[in-house]
Amino acid sequence: MATRTYILPPKNQSGLLLGLTFGQLLIIGAGGFVTLVAINTIGGIRAVIPIAASYGIAKARIGGLLLVEWVPVLLHWLQVRRSLPMHPTKGDGELSSAEPLRGITVEDIDNSIGVVVSPDNQTLTAVIEVAAPTVNALLPDDDIIQMLDGWGTVLATHAKFGSPVARIGWTEVCRTASEDDHLAWVDSVGNNRDEALKRDYLQIVRSAAPTTTSHTVYLSVVVDAGRLTRRHWSAGVNESNRGDKGASNQRLAEALVRSVRVTNEALRKADLSPHTLTSTEINDFVDSAVDPDHARSFAPRVGALSQRLRPGARSPLSEQTVTPHWYATDHVLHRSYQIFDWPRQPQTAGWLLDLLVLPLTARRMTVWFAPVEARSSYQRINRELAKLEADATLADDKGKRVTAVTHRAVEAAQDREAELVDGFAEADYVGVVTISRATLEGLVADCEAFEAAAMQTGIELRALDRQHDLGWGASLPFGIPVQQGSLVT
Repeated sequence: MATRTYILPPKNQSGLLLGLTFGQLLIIGAGGFVTLVAINTIGGIRAVIPIAASYGIAKARIGGLLLVEWVPVLLHWLQVRRSLPMHPTKGDGELSSAEPLRGITVEDIDNSIGVVVSPDNQTLTAVIEVAAPTVNALLPDDDIIQMLDGWGTVLATHAKFGSPVARIGWTEVCRTASEDDHLAWVDSVGNNRDEALKRDYLQIVRSAAPTTTSHTVYLSVVVDAGRLTRRHWSAGVNESNRGDKGASNQRLAEALVRSVRVTNEALRKADLSPHTLTSTEINDFVDSAVDPDHARSFAPRVGALSQRLRPGARSPLSEQTVTPHWYATDHVLHRSYQIFDWPRQPQTAGWLLDLLVLPLTARRMTVWFAPVEARSSYQRINRELAKLEADATLADDKGKRVTAVTHRAVEAAQDREAELVDGFAEADYVGVVTISRATLEGLVADCEAFEAAAMQTGIELRALDRQHDLGWGASLPFGIPVQQGSLVT
């Protein structure tokens, strides 16, 4: 059986015109307008200074980002520094008092399916915990590839016309394991075991538990009210209730229930076991994200770990701060990264395994996908190819060399078109990683280890300086808006 490989296309750098983005064109256009005015007033060589300066500003970079890309970052920084409450309290119905989750609520629908509601009530998010057979070096490569390859089918389920799903994502949570997880095995073997062996085992557990890690995977399904206007999802709805907000919310909830049902069925077909979280379990997840130490204990306790983690088991978030280099919730520091570039070489289905199994105290990695309908994909690919070919023709007419970047972008667009013809859906995607530690020294050590492992995997990370609160929120499986190439509020 031939090993199937995947090629992740490079980021679209064709821009709107000659590789320039809208912001860059706006700056250059403003400089051109000033130059026209200067030509009619002062004339001479000084008249071209504005357009030359505007072109330099549009192309200038600081810290790896264009100046125009720093504008939303600095605006967010000023806003959050001005409005961040230092001693927030959890409000009625709110998911958390954490700044990135302000206004977001959680409730139960349809047999205790936990739903995360956006502040504007336009999106609903369900979170599904996914259990899979243990992946280790003893399994045959074909079995590992087949299991991981099943994720592609699940993620492509909603890339269809009429689907209300706006985003779907997977979140992998790594945290230091609880001693209770080890002690549970001792209880399971019964009393017919040598007491000396039990004592030796417990001694090993107490010394080794802080260095072991657990991994949990979650799948998020986000439905958008804007997609309910399509006839497929509006069929059977009473026309007289179209303007009723309550009826619209009910239709959105029904669409989420249907989408969760379809996703769970796709997971089962891929030999994965889904469990949809309730509102209580979602609150538990937030508590463990605010304070990862809350999710573990290094002393034997009665009852399962999941049963002990109830709302109110830890005190509500009492203090949070945002610095250029981390976001702090109480005593825990969180540093977030965006996956700025993905590997260029062909990869097998399990190419992320080495990075995901890296033992860290607390790490959360999330990749958000926005399913794209086939018709929209064809239109976008055609526009992209036309733009790239026009830029190449213009460069050739001016005697300039058509770069390898342009050739590769054309090949990637043609490959995407071929995959569409073969029946494979397209999706936009963006990755976010959050690393948490209680001490600055520990945070630096974990971040350096993860950055080194990511580099070996072929992933380029960009630290979300002055946006670490947004990165912390986007790495939660709650559908907080993200877009390709940047984070937005």
